[in-house]
Amino acid sequence: MKKVFIINGGQQFAHSGGRFNKTLLETDEIFFTAENGYELRTWNAPETAFTLPGEFFNQTTVDDGVLMGFHRMNAFLSLQRVDGMHFHDVEKNVTPERVLNYKELYLNHLKTTLTNN
Repeated sequence: MKKVFIINGGQQFAHSGGRFNKTLLETDEIFFTAENGYELRTWNAPETAFTLPGEFFNQTTVDDGVLMGFHRMNAFLSLQRVDGMHFHDVEKNVTPERVLNYKELYLNHLKTTLTNN
């Protein structure tokens, strides 16, 4: 069986509502079936993907990894980097408790970040 891995399939964006991504994901789900010899998985990175040895991102933070180019571009424009906050594993494992916890963490992050800059 061949394995097919889709990152953030069906993700919505403000400008399009995710219609194109949804269409692609639905097409993938029809085509990449077990009957056709495929195992299809979608992925929204859990925090441990960035912190555990041997995981995909090799213990590299989001800011030092996938967002590094974005941060360097901003530095080139003389923009000052502020500490960010990342929300992990909210696509597949969201719970009311997780949302509430993230909301509290985010509000604290904003208060701390905005008063220190």
